[in-house]
Amino acid sequence: MKYALFLMLFTYLILGVQNSYADDSCVEDLEYLCSGERESWRIKELRKLNENAFEELLKETEMEDLICKNFDRVSGDLVYKFLWNRSCWDWKYRKSISRMGIKSCGDFIKHGASINFLLNCYSLIDKYLFNQFSYSLSFKTKKVIEKVKFRMSLAISSEAYSFLVERSLRNIADSTHIELNLSRYEAQFMSTKDICERVDDQRFCDQYGKSEKVFLSLGAHALYDDHDLEMFVAMKIAEYLADTVKLYERFNLQTNYISLLSEVVSEWRLEQLLARSMSNDVINKETLSAMIMQKYIKVNNLEKYFRRNKSLDMICTNGEQLNKNRNDYYYDYFVRLHPKDRMELILCKD
Repeated sequence: MKYALFLMLFTYLILGVQNSYADDSCVEDLEYLCSGERESWRIKELRKLNENAFEELLKETEMEDLICKNFDRVSGDLVYKFLWNRSCWDWKYRKSISRMGIKSCGDFIKHGASINFLLNCYSLIDKYLFNQFSYSLSFKTKKVIEKVKFRMSLAISSEAYSFLVERSLRNIADSTHIELNLSRYEAQFMSTKDICERVDDQRFCDQYGKSEKVFLSLGAHALYDDHDLEMFVAMKIAEYLADTVKLYERFNLQTNYISLLSEVVSEWRLEQLLARSMSNDVINKETLSAMIMQKYIKVNNLEKYFRRNKSLDMICTNGEQLNKNRNDYYYDYFVRLHPKDRMELILCKD
């Protein structure tokens, strides 16, 4: 393994890969992009949307019944024991909610709500928001997913494994199910069966019940503006493609590890990482998806567009570790890329 490492280091130096990252003009704004300001703004906006929906739903029978089933008339408190008490007094449980500072489903957590209660509450919010935004979001998300798949195909078209990427992209449905998790930032690829087990939508299940395609459930991310949504969808699809390309990108993956980490980790630990570069470890998937995103942005000339619309901050995953010293980060967390390394790999690689 040491001989392989030395050979890679030699090749790395000969090719000048150590200078493949741009100068300070490229990376100087990474801390700003990873500041979390826009992320905090997005979270606040979603919180307001949830609070408004919750306030409206308190007037509806379904939410009233859900809360009343967990309401103790004697103590005047919400007890989450599913008492099925259908005779609770409207004014009393409303007063209890107000006293406890509950303005949205998430606020029930600090008062001991069960997971079933929370899921039922969130599902009512999801349905309410879906009824408000279903048409516009269905059109927008389909358009963005189609665009990202096309641009991803273009970005990978010159690679030897492009036919495998094309096959994987065809496996992703152009549409999605808007209602699922619409009140929360939760996104994942799901089968039709998984979606139909969680959402009561006979029309969707009848239409796609036999489909073998996977659906990118976007949750509240579907509410993003088009440019943020494209960045997010592209990142999720890049993650999805990581397993497809890892066999073909192994050398480039290892080269990137050497260029990023040779100065901050010991030779022994770097050898360990190179040895497991074909595994399904998180750090490999993150690095491969970053490499795919680098191609996506560069080939489609999107950096100025995303920068102008302030969407690049979405690349900065694991931002809570941004200010941690890289040496300490990799000593403690040798399973993920440091946020700055991820940003540099996507934005600053030639």
